[in-house]
Amino acid sequence: MMTNEALIALSFQHPIIIFDGECHLCDRTVQFVLKRDKKADFRFCTLQNAIKNNLIHTETDSVIMMDKNTIYIKSKAALKILFYLGGMYHIISFVLSVIPTNMADVVYDFIAKNRYKWFGKYDECIIPEKAWKDRFID
Repeated sequence: MMTNEALIALSFQHPIIIFDGECHLCDRTVQFVLKRDKKADFRFCTLQNAIKNNLIHTETDSVIMMDKNTIYIKSKAALKILFYLGGMYHIISFVLSVIPTNMADVVYDFIAKNRYKWFGKYDECIIPEKAWKDRFID
């Protein structure tokens, strides 16, 4: 079981993405990141595990990214993830960062609110592929 202190310490070594493990869109997004994270920088934790282990204390409709004990949510988290992927994703992050956060978050919130309806929902959290298992926080 991960503690808050251990999660914070880990965030100084690896950016951590906390995502909804029951959401198909979120799962596909994590798969996208895993395949493009060539340096295996990111670590992942489902929102459900984070709540169960008291790592976060509220349910949210947002992806959360923790980096060096700084929390990014919604569009800021998405942009930070793209930035870390490097290459053309770094450029995309830079271009999209000109959109004011409050406007980007309106779009983010609309998608988040409808994600289960549009993309579906798992009955329980996903189990990562064996090759990536060590990058997931239990």
